[in-house]
Amino acid sequence: MRAPNEELVMNPKLIPVLFGASLALNLFLGGMFVARRLGPVHPDHGPRPPFAAGQMGGLPLFRATVRAAGGPGDARVRKVFHEHVADAPAVRGQVMEARKSASDQFSREPFSESDMLAALDALAKAEGQAIGRANQATVELLKAMSADERKSVRRRAGELGSKDAHGPKF
Repeated sequence: MRAPNEELVMNPKLIPVLFGASLALNLFLGGMFVARRLGPVHPDHGPRPPFAAGQMGGLPLFRATVRAAGGPGDARVRKVFHEHVADAPAVRGQVMEARKSASDQFSREPFSESDMLAALDALAKAEGQAIGRANQATVELLKAMSADERKSVRRRAGELGSKDAHGPKF
């Protein structure tokens, strides 16, 4: 232990090592940041599109449209909700049931290719119906909005699409 009035002297040989480590870390983190902001190219998917497939429609776009229209309290949003979204819990239940069925197929013995395909097809159909309903509600709401509000939706949708263009997370 050192005395309270004793100065801490750094080993001069350690300074270049610390400087090099700091520089390497900063270059690495800076490169990660720049690559993410410029839209990285994924070897399997090519360059990132302006709107990510699967992100431009469905619930993310509906939510962006609701925000641009003024939120859930807006009269237009309430009207569309009552006409198109009131049965959303039932639709969500169908999707969750189809997901569980597909998930159960992974551990089933003996594995059945036809059962797995049927479960995945049922899941795709349920998700497609849910997305279709959300898209219909979005279009109804867009019809009631001004051009400036629709531009705001487009900007918000572009932000949604730029987050991840490489498909869903599993």
